[in-house]
Amino acid sequence: MMLSPKKTHIAIVGSGPIGLYTAILLKDKYGGSIDVTVLDSRVNSYERPGIIAKQAVQIINSSFKSREIPEIYVPDSKGEPENSVFIGDLQRVLLESAKSYGVNLVDKSFAELEKNQIKTKEGLTLTCDLLIDCSGENRSVARFTAEKFGGDSTFGIQRIAENPIKNHFIAYVQMDEENSGRCKILDLKTRDPLVYAKTMEDLQQKYGWKEFADPEMVISKWTTKGEGARYCFYFEIPEKIAREDSSVQEAYLKDLLLLKTGQSIAFTREEGRLKFLPFDVDPKYVPDPVNTKNYAIPVVLCGDALMSPEYRFGTGVANGVRCATGLVNSIHITPLELSVHKGKFATETDHIVQGHLKEVRDSYQSKRNQLSDRNLLEAYSMYQKAFTQAKEAGGKAVEDLAKVEHGLFTLADRFKKSADEKFRAAMEKKRLGQHFKPELEKAELFYKSALEIYENYTPNYQVLTELHVEKSKIYSNLAKVFFNTGGIKETIRHAEVALETAIKYKVPTVIKSAAVTLETAYKKILSDYETDFPNDKYLEKIDLNKKLATIATKYLEKDATPYLKEIEKFGQKVIEVQEAMKQRMSDLKIDTKEKDSSLDKGL
Repeated sequence: MMLSPKKTHIAIVGSGPIGLYTAILLKDKYGGSIDVTVLDSRVNSYERPGIIAKQAVQIINSSFKSREIPEIYVPDSKGEPENSVFIGDLQRVLLESAKSYGVNLVDKSFAELEKNQIKTKEGLTLTCDLLIDCSGENRSVARFTAEKFGGDSTFGIQRIAENPIKNHFIAYVQMDEENSGRCKILDLKTRDPLVYAKTMEDLQQKYGWKEFADPEMVISKWTTKGEGARYCFYFEIPEKIAREDSSVQEAYLKDLLLLKTGQSIAFTREEGRLKFLPFDVDPKYVPDPVNTKNYAIPVVLCGDALMSPEYRFGTGVANGVRCATGLVNSIHITPLELSVHKGKFATETDHIVQGHLKEVRDSYQSKRNQLSDRNLLEAYSMYQKAFTQAKEAGGKAVEDLAKVEHGLFTLADRFKKSADEKFRAAMEKKRLGQHFKPELEKAELFYKSALEIYENYTPNYQVLTELHVEKSKIYSNLAKVFFNTGGIKETIRHAEVALETAIKYKVPTVIKSAAVTLETAYKKILSDYETDFPNDKYLEKIDLNKKLATIATKYLEKDATPYLKEIEKFGQKVIEVQEAMKQRMSDLKIDTKEKDSSLDKGL
């Protein structure tokens, strides 16, 4: 009697597009020699909202075609952006394909893994020879493994990069034709400055938005003729909005639309668990996604569990499909064994993973730079125009003017902080022997912008000591900028203003800092004089040493004796020069008399 070969059991946690796609490829490759089970409590739910680029479907069909798997048809979303499909439609079509291949679909949730046995939250136990975690960013299996084995787990979950704004929101809403017609995002330069500034102040003061940049927003739209439109808004939010109730979240979205369109727009939000939802975007990845250490079976991560998507890129499913293809190519099954070739999996997916990591890191660094650079300058331009608008409107716009002035006062502080960062970065580059002038130039621009606001756009804040304290710090830092760019005259001018202001408003740190800068600048001039005019410029040298002596005794608690000695030395030099000049004048007079006498005698 012949024994039937042992069947290999593969379990996949997660019934999203990547989990289902992986299941189909495995069943196609190994047929009846394997059982594939997909575990997910929502395995038969197609309610997941959101759209993805049609490119993902094209990649799937290209893979299917090369394996002679029937291609899938996913209808176009018929919305904006074009060439997109609903992710729920893709999941539904893949689910039907998986069923046709005999994939087992179990509506249970993963709870734990012991040796080669999976236990679900509902009490079901399954035995498997390979477990694939396609549970998305939940990383159900990876997190369980990390908690169970701690430092001995090979699933080290790492952050890809620090997202400058982590809190995001997705909102599905509907509008009538009139409101939909007004829902047009305007370029910043075409917006009404006063509406912009007032609304930005509302976002900051009412909701806790901390930036002067617009919260980023991505819009998808589906129009039904004669019935208005359906929208999906994906946008950034302040942290506190994530904890507020839906009425406050709706109010924030309305104000955000006012900021971006200049129009008050009415909408009705759609009902549904995932249709009006705050969430965090903090992408992570797992450098070693194949675990053959902790269990009796291999455990592998794929899709979003391997690396989190950045939803604004729209590449999550496409990248997941490519990685899943690489995984299936790396799995080897015979009647006697199952193995996952880690090296082959890495070779097939490394360029995808590294490309995604670089794109995320570059994007976040660019965002961080914009928040502290271009966005501040753009906001300043709009606030300046808004200030002029409100001022010209007179009495009827008193509240508006106060609102704009408050924003400008806050913006000046942001300029100063950004300039401080740029100055520190420049000094670090200088220390390392790197090119540092561009950073100093930006610091100069931002310090000057802050000063301009304090001096020209905040009339009602001039009584605040805080304002003048900040001005003294800015003048002091500008003096350092000019010293490092070779502008000694500007260094001294700004340091003197800083010192004068700091003395008046009692800012000891600035008094000392400005005094040190002046001391350094005066010494630099003295050094240049000694090099270029070793036997000249004595009066100038005396004057500089007098200033150094004053700074030393009055502000730096230093001994002024060295400077006093220099004053005495150069004073003696002046006397010597004067005596020499007198002697020369005397000699000149005698010589002139002798010449006159010879002329009187004639020939």
